[in-house]
Amino acid sequence: LGVSLSEALEAHTAWLQKNGLDNEETFAILTWGDSDLGVLNAQCQREELSMPAHFKKWINLKALFKQHYRKEAQGGLQHVVEQICGMSFDGRAHSGLV
Repeated sequence: LGVSLSEALEAHTAWLQKNGLDNEETFAILTWGDSDLGVLNAQCQREELSMPAHFKKWINLKALFKQHYRKEAQGGLQHVVEQICGMSFDGRAHSGLV
C-alpha cells in the first residue's frame, strides 16, 4: 500500500536532506519527457500542496537524445537504453525509487 502525495513529498525532501542534496544545485531531476513533472504539478495543485522548488526545473533526457542523435526517440527510456544504446536497463520503469 502506498502513502499520500504529501507524505511522499515530505519523505523525498527528508531523504534529500539526509544525503546532503537539499540544495538543488547539487543534483538534477531527470525525466524522459516533460509531462512527468507537469503531472506532478497538477496533482500538487489539486491537493493544494506546494510543489518543492527542486521539481520546478529538470533535465529532459528525451530532448537530449533528439539533440544528440538528430532523431526522435522511438519507445520509452528502457527501450532506448537497451536497443539503441546497447546498455542494460537497471531498475523498474516508472519507479523513481529503484
